[in-house]
Amino acid sequence: MRLEQLHELTEEDVLKEEQDKKHQEEEQQTKSLQEVQQQKEQLQIAEKKQSLEEKDEKNPAQEEEEQEQKEELHNEQNQKEAEQKTNGAIELAQQPQTCKLKYNIALLKMHKCSSSTVQNILLRFSEKHDLTVIMPPRGNYLGYPSPFNKKFMIQVPWNEYNIYTYHSRFSYKGISEVMPKDTVYITVLREPVVMYESGFTYMHLGNRYHLNDTNALEMFLRDPDGYFLSNSNKGRVKNPMLYDLGFDPIHMYNMTKINMKIQELDRIFKVVLIAEYFDESLILLKEIMCWEMEDIVYFKLNSRDKSSVHRISPGMAKQIRKFNAGDVKLYNHFNDLLQRAINKFGRKRMAVETAKLKHRTHEIETRCIAGTVLNSARVFKPAGIKVQDFNLKQGMEKDYQCTSMTLPELKYTDKVREHLYSKIRNYTDEHSPDVA
Repeated sequence: MRLEQLHELTEEDVLKEEQDKKHQEEEQQTKSLQEVQQQKEQLQIAEKKQSLEEKDEKNPAQEEEEQEQKEELHNEQNQKEAEQKTNGAIELAQQPQTCKLKYNIALLKMHKCSSSTVQNILLRFSEKHDLTVIMPPRGNYLGYPSPFNKKFMIQVPWNEYNIYTYHSRFSYKGISEVMPKDTVYITVLREPVVMYESGFTYMHLGNRYHLNDTNALEMFLRDPDGYFLSNSNKGRVKNPMLYDLGFDPIHMYNMTKINMKIQELDRIFKVVLIAEYFDESLILLKEIMCWEMEDIVYFKLNSRDKSSVHRISPGMAKQIRKFNAGDVKLYNHFNDLLQRAINKFGRKRMAVETAKLKHRTHEIETRCIAGTVLNSARVFKPAGIKVQDFNLKQGMEKDYQCTSMTLPELKYTDKVREHLYSKIRNYTDEHSPDVA
């Protein structure tokens, strides 16, 4: 595949463009309402001042009282003007000079939501600063599908951890027992219809119900509730994003409990990245963590080839949303929060920052990547699923940036785990009592 083909317009790009337009229109409406409100407030202040000025034959006490009222109104007007200037300057605001680099971060690695790409960013950051990553003793799962518990991880003798980034079902209690108090919690969500097709196909969930692989999803959607209730293994089938976030499958039809779970997650997670606004999400993450642009450059990893993506009809999409009403509510809640965060950051400023990110990524791509390849032995892929991998240009095999940004998850996991065991051995040797 040629480099130019890496940037083809996809359905997700079209959806993102439509959503951008919608949010820009909403932002403009909000600004118009704010302007009307500001005009009303200014008019009220002017009327109060005029009323005071029209009064005459005042005694000294009245004059003193009215002078105080005028000063109060003057201060109020100055405050309103200052607020307007502040609101207008938000889009041009620079990152505070007091921003302190943050190292401790926990990613709930969500299935089929571009989380492998975020994980790659975090593993590179761990190597850059020699941080301790919470690792499984084998493979790349921390006890999944059980909620996370420290018994599933390699425990280090210095008992300090910086990065949590491997697949597990979310348990704030379990993670907070081992991660520092100042940990920034993040995850990634994806538009529920796109995410559901990806997960159902990639994981061959139709096999659980003895459905033919070629049209398993279509058959399943004819009676999703019946299939779901017929099998005791309910993991990842209904509201799979809520499931990964630790929500109990027995409550998947209880919207009251789903709403409570969403509010709980809202209090815990500092950043919820949205796959359809991936670059914007990364820019906001960079700002919160006080990272550099070079820390968040990325190539899209573990991406299925188009031939392995099943077409979803409008009717199927409707059924997916209905069956996964909890995930739809989850996604909409955090997407709305993201849009508000982008508005506060400033959409013009965001456009500048994402352009910088794209430009820098393109520079690295031009330097490193010869093209993409399917069926690479380096990449894990389920039967019948074609997953893309990268071919490096000749001479780039020993370039750290080129190799680390394209290293598949399992290969990177082996590398980081080997380094962790080496650190444990060195620490043990250094802290062992001298033997006479």
